[in-house]
Amino acid sequence: MMIGTRFSRFLPRCNCIYLALVLLMVTTSQSSLLAQDSLKHKKDKKLVHLIDTLLIDKDLNNWSVRAVTSYKDNRFNLSNSNNTLQYTPNNRTGIGVGIATSKIIADIVLNIKSSNEEQTERFDFQGNVQIKQNIISLQVQNYQGYNVRNTTTGEPEIFRKDIRTFTTSLSFMHMFNANTKTLSSIYSGLNMDNKSSGTFLAGIYVSYYLIQADSSIIPESSKDLFNQEAHIEQLNQFSFGVAGGYGYYLALPKNFFILVALTPGLGMGFQNIQAESLSYSPQELWEIYLFLNLSLGYNGSRFYVELSDKNKWNYVPLGNGNYGLTNATNLKLAFGWKIKGKKK
Repeated sequence: MMIGTRFSRFLPRCNCIYLALVLLMVTTSQSSLLAQDSLKHKKDKKLVHLIDTLLIDKDLNNWSVRAVTSYKDNRFNLSNSNNTLQYTPNNRTGIGVGIATSKIIADIVLNIKSSNEEQTERFDFQGNVQIKQNIISLQVQNYQGYNVRNTTTGEPEIFRKDIRTFTTSLSFMHMFNANTKTLSSIYSGLNMDNKSSGTFLAGIYVSYYLIQADSSIIPESSKDLFNQEAHIEQLNQFSFGVAGGYGYYLALPKNFFILVALTPGLGMGFQNIQAESLSYSPQELWEIYLFLNLSLGYNGSRFYVELSDKNKWNYVPLGNGNYGLTNATNLKLAFGWKIKGKKK
């Protein structure tokens, strides 16, 4: 009877302790969730602020609308000591419209296709963003359909619909001069201070390149001019490297300007090649990289005109006496009108 009485007295205490523990756990869980929500909210606010800082310009004085015409090319060569085959796409020109601010330039260009030539299907994106003294560039290109021509023998070119290339690359470049003008301010007509400046450049890049075809990319007429390793049906290459150079903005009278930037580089390339009768990986791992940017323009108080030519070359050994050279070109002419004008 004594034990039962003590046990019955102990039950309410257990219930109270149990209830207190449950309440403590619920409160702690709610506090943890609130803390997580608060942390997530802070991270979201930081992300929104970062996007707002990098991409959104709220000052209409920095906005302009523009008409553009462009010429985009993504060609490559296959060579040995005696012959060179050149592969070029068709319908390389386009027209479009865009907007420009101090933060970003966005152009939508429609490719012009001629009914008198075979069509090259393409997706071509090239863009960059500048964060303080750092330029981050992204390139994504997918081309299908190439003209093939032996530049050594001068034989008539043929069109190969089955030849496809895919390129994606990412580069990071640092400008050592903090007073250098931003690319977006130059290309959107916002730079009006008429002061020349230059800077050394240094950075890194990484890229992936693919060539793919239903059969050997070498035409029948040139078949005997190349060894069996050159009869490529598929090539995969992953490369990375370092680059450095110099860029200079020259302010000319009457609001004209010239921009020149030259950036050579050296990298390593890892390839896997599927030829008609064999598969191999070249022992040579080096590659040479070169980027050239030439621009000429006029920045007026109400409108601007800008002609830019950006070229990127990659020279790679394919082993067994064969070499590859790729060349991506982006030539653009832009006529811009400033929404609110810009005072000198």
